[in-house]
Amino acid sequence: MAAVRDRCACVGNDRARRPLPFLAAATLVRPIAEYLAPLAVLALAGALVARRVPRWRVAAACTSFLAPILVLVGGWILRNRHAAGFSGLAPVAGHQLLHRRAAAVLAAAEKTTLTEAQERLGMREAFFRFRGPSAEQDLFGARRYAEEFPDTAHESLVERNRKWRREAWEIFRAHPLLTARMLVSGAAMLLFSPPPLAALARLGAYEPGPAIRRLWEDQELVQLATRLAREHPVVFVAAAASILWLVFLWGAAASGLRAAPRAIGVAPSAVLGVTLVYFVVFSAGTEALDDRFRLPLVPLACLLAGITVALRRAAGTEGA
Repeated sequence: MAAVRDRCACVGNDRARRPLPFLAAATLVRPIAEYLAPLAVLALAGALVARRVPRWRVAAACTSFLAPILVLVGGWILRNRHAAGFSGLAPVAGHQLLHRRAAAVLAAAEKTTLTEAQERLGMREAFFRFRGPSAEQDLFGARRYAEEFPDTAHESLVERNRKWRREAWEIFRAHPLLTARMLVSGAAMLLFSPPPLAALARLGAYEPGPAIRRLWEDQELVQLATRLAREHPVVFVAAAASILWLVFLWGAAASGLRAAPRAIGVAPSAVLGVTLVYFVVFSAGTEALDDRFRLPLVPLACLLAGITVALRRAAGTEGA
């Protein structure tokens, strides 16, 4: 077990323990990671205290860990505060809550399609706000944005974001059970959405017709799979195979997470587990059908799966 612990935790490698600005850089790409910083520094401090590290070293380690986060992430927040009066990384959370999550809840409550619910909640306005005037003709045709949304066109993006957030939470409070169902289905899509569906289309390997695109946008997954099997059997087989691979990956990761406390210690295992759950909960929405939202989870899953492989190899060596 000592050999496995060394192999999995890399405790002998000083560089592996040096704080690096990876979390800060990742936060600038996916703003939801900003809330991980305080959890991560608490976990770091707790692990060092548990090892009876001197207090000055605990303070130095936490400071060096937080420094790049405060500079990169904090600097961008200060820039937003100065430029727009917005204390955050990007005024996008309200849009994601309303049009990517609350819209699915509303669609289920009113028994309509996802795209119809998104349109009713102003999805095209959000697209215009984030894409800019160059998208006006594509989104509204001959009409202007101010003509389509006269009541809100004068508001800033920050103001719209706040109102989108409030509207989303009103829908969540009105439909708690449907909200829970949306989170469960969003988590399932996040973990198991097949990469070939979007990747092969982007690469030009196949052209999904209007019917397939509509089923994708409305997330009618059973009908989507049936139509793919009939019209694009190769893509359907590739998608099914990728789902089987993802089932294997998450199974191996779950096995590794169960064994991690013995292999690498309780504190590192807790950090890995909390990080996984955090990203699943915060990324569980209708946009999770696009597998790029799964990217932060895959390295963690591979690391945990590696613990499973290391333990089985060690058990085989001992048995021999």
